Amino acid sequence: MEMDSDNSLGYIGGYRLSCLLGEGSGGRVYQAHQEQPARDVAIKVLLAQSGLARKRFEREAELLAALEHNNIARLYESGAGATPLGDAPYLVMELVRGHDIIHFTRANKLSDSAKLELIVKIARAVHFAHTKGVIHRDLKPGNILINEQGEPKILDFGIARVVDLDQADMTRAGEVLGTLSYMSPEQLNGQGVNADASSDVYALGVITYELLSGQSPYPDLKNDTLLSAVTRLNRERPVPLSQGTAHARGDLETIVMKAIAFDASARYASAAEFAADIERFLNQRPIEARPPTLGYTLSLFTRRHKAATAAAGVIVLALLTAVSVSLRFAYSEAQARSVAEQRAHEREAVNQFLIGMLTAADPEHALGERVTVLHVLDVARAELSGRNALSATSRFQLQRSLGNTYVKLGRADDGLALLRAASQMPQGAVDDRLAIEIGEALTANGQEQDALDWLENLPDDSSGGTEIQVRRALARAEALLLLGRFPEAESLLQTLNEQAEHTLDLAPQSELTMRILSAYGQALQQQGKYKDALPVALSAVERMREQWGSEHPRTSNAEEVVANIYQQSGDVEGALAIYQRIAETRKRVLGPNHPHSLSALSSVGSTLAIVGRAQDGLEPARQAYEGILHQLGEDAELTRAVASLYAYVAATAGERETSAQINRMLIAQAERKPDGPAVNDLIEYNNLGNDYRVLERMDEAVATYARLIALAEGILEPEHLHLALYRGNYAEVLRRRGDFSAAMTQLDLALPVVVGALGADHPRSALFQQRRARAAQGDRDA
Repeated sequence: MEMDSDNSLGYIGGYRLSCLLGEGSGGRVYQAHQEQPARDVAIKVLLAQSGLARKRFEREAELLAALEHNNIARLYESGAGATPLGDAPYLVMELVRGHDIIHFTRANKLSDSAKLELIVKIARAVHFAHTKGVIHRDLKPGNILINEQGEPKILDFGIARVVDLDQADMTRAGEVLGTLSYMSPEQLNGQGVNADASSDVYALGVITYELLSGQSPYPDLKNDTLLSAVTRLNRERPVPLSQGTAHARGDLETIVMKAIAFDASARYASAAEFAADIERFLNQRPIEARPPTLGYTLSLFTRRHKAATAAAGVIVLALLTAVSVSLRFAYSEAQARSVAEQRAHEREAVNQFLIGMLTAADPEHALGERVTVLHVLDVARAELSGRNALSATSRFQLQRSLGNTYVKLGRADDGLALLRAASQMPQGAVDDRLAIEIGEALTANGQEQDALDWLENLPDDSSGGTEIQVRRALARAEALLLLGRFPEAESLLQTLNEQAEHTLDLAPQSELTMRILSAYGQALQQQGKYKDALPVALSAVERMREQWGSEHPRTSNAEEVVANIYQQSGDVEGALAIYQRIAETRKRVLGPNHPHSLSALSSVGSTLAIVGRAQDGLEPARQAYEGILHQLGEDAELTRAVASLYAYVAATAGERETSAQINRMLIAQAERKPDGPAVNDLIEYNNLGNDYRVLERMDEAVATYARLIALAEGILEPEHLHLALYRGNYAEVLRRRGDFSAAMTQLDLALPVVVGALGADHPRSALFQQRRARAAQGDRDA
């Protein structure tokens, strides 16, 4: 706070004036020194001399004398006498050295939690004043200073209203007192005479909003006249806190927006209730501002124990969903009533199971052991096996839900075992969805052909309705994709996509519709049909963002398809930006060591290499490979994919021997597969061929590419861009070895495909043209 020094200011009473701290329409505030006890104080002197102003000033002295609180500036003395303004009344108050709350929090870069802790103290102090019958009515950042000890102090009860006193002479009906941005609607409408605790709650809410977002809930209000401010608040609604402060979405936004509700009756009834709800939020307990439903209360478990990660929510949601599945039977009214009662018992049984599961997994009950998602799952599985009192229906639904959750979190073998066990129960024998879920679990477990056989051999029963048929067809298409049978998958998914849009009663944002769209885009992308794939993939991402938000794992998976399309169609910088965003999102949501987070990090490393920053990409690629290798082992498909990218980055960074060693290992694994190398293995042959070319080992390079072309011709369509690119690389090593005729043959097959897919002006098309010309000229130079 700036001070104007003036050594000739003199005395007020026994206080020697040091400087002028501030001046307003109602008076001046000086810093002064008291000899006994030795201390600096603030002295407020009345400037206006009207009778009403004097009454307000005298009343302020009475109010402050009653407000002995650590977070309210104390009144030491009041009196009247000679001052620099002549004979005038004055107040001697505690001198608060510090900055206003906005300046303090910004200068010290306080976290949101630290800001909220300050607000709790302020709200408690305001509530203390309310219990003494005092409403502040001018709470604003300038009236809240943070002292040198970091404690808030509330100043200036100069326009405070004392409840239950006759205010006819103090605040006339229609008179507006306060600061526009922080005044409640009822104050702005001239109802200050009726202002109560909710007006201070409103101001506290606005201050909290400003601390968290850096702006006012009504950004233009500070420029308004009184009349336009009244009009604005009566016609507009505050900007939602999360609109500019995304991390405040949820409980925190609920608390703040409740505090600044237009209708006073919709706000917190007291500043203490406002403070209590903030404390609940800080302690990650259910807040009072909304009904604590079971799903909402259980969702806090994951937030309180972040070691279990956001994915743990899948467990609870899946189990909650399980009890809501309806049975497909017709009942009489009496039977329906009986079923309703039975389902109530089932829900209660499952709820008690959930409580037991989460309590067993809670660190407070686990003697400090680290809690992981898999720990929660394993606890749930053990709990289920020991709950003999559960009915057969409850056990079936929970077993099925746990099985699906294991599958989604990467433990497909455990999930498959649970799903198969559920299928042996009487309920499972007639459950169409369970049969499809077993097929999906087989695919997730790397048994794509078994999954396809299982799904194709299911009875062709349409009793489950159209949605069941669609889910079954989608599961088949997803298995076909992983088997590399892209044209079959595309044909099936195209039909499903058209049905979802025009025939089936499926919402555009339904989970099933978005899965179809995302898989369809992937099928097109895998065949090099990038122009067709991109709008499909972008539509899937847009719908998922609207439905689940930008940080949901499904949304990031769909974004990955878009990034792949960008990269493979030549927009590598665009792909890099998306991969980097996905990596940051997964790191934040799933944790840095989650396989999906490491996979995204690997994509960032490889794309950096593509844009010429291989040295920058080497460390993330290595880190991703070593992390996944440690977690999943060398034979896992994800480990192989990340190892391939690491080899590519190492090669681009000049570490060709490292790259060749990794690629030889990957090819040996592929050749050992019962069905031979699959589509995802082809890239390793291409990369090893390039390693040999750079290392000037041309005979080994030609042999590697010859094997690659033989495999690719049996797996990919003749017009597939990847096959054309492989042919171009094969032609290059043939040319370098002097096999010019064979090189031109490969390029003549490749060029039309490359030009058709990428365009004649694309750099890759120009490169292939140059290679064709050099082969025709008999040029063997590098």
